[in-house]
Amino acid sequence: MKSGARVLMILGAVVAVLSIVVGVVLAVVGLRPATRIEAKSIPVAGPGNSVEHHFDADEKIVLYTPGTNGPYQESPPRCSITGGSVSQTATPNSSVTLSGVNQVSFAAYTIATAGTYRITCDRSGVTIAPPLSVGGILGGVGGILLAVFGGLVGLVMFVVGLVVTLARRRTPRAPGPQGFASGPVPPNRAG
Repeated sequence: MKSGARVLMILGAVVAVLSIVVGVVLAVVGLRPATRIEAKSIPVAGPGNSVEHHFDADEKIVLYTPGTNGPYQESPPRCSITGGSVSQTATPNSSVTLSGVNQVSFAAYTIATAGTYRITCDRSGVTIAPPLSVGGILGGVGGILLAVFGGLVGLVMFVVGLVVTLARRRTPRAPGPQGFASGPVPPNRAG
């Protein structure tokens, strides 16, 4: 059984290390696009609540407005896009934090042809950003969970193996084969 406890210790260490390494890699790769959204965000804050920006062909954009998840308390802003060919797509139900403000999506578009477009909205506070990658977010969260729970499982396996190994070292060993007693032999008192 000594080897079983050692195998459990080694297996636990391997599971813990692999879970943490793979989990961290998945988390970084999965969550990196979410952090890029703020870097690529464009506030619609020019004169008349409008902005001009160059978009590439087949680029997807989402319009966000300050708010929280769930139904709007008021109607969402109305925006128009001019300057080229654009098609409205299904609006993803997503929220992001941009510049410290929680924002919810209210419209989504695909740019058909590359060019400079003007986005004009009926009120301020609108932000243009790329859509969130649901797969990336799920991969990032899955990586965090793998690192935490896989690391804990590996650690528990290692500790159990270590405890069993240490417990076996402390238990007294059974005496060897019974031999003759050494030392003075008591006299035979036959009577």
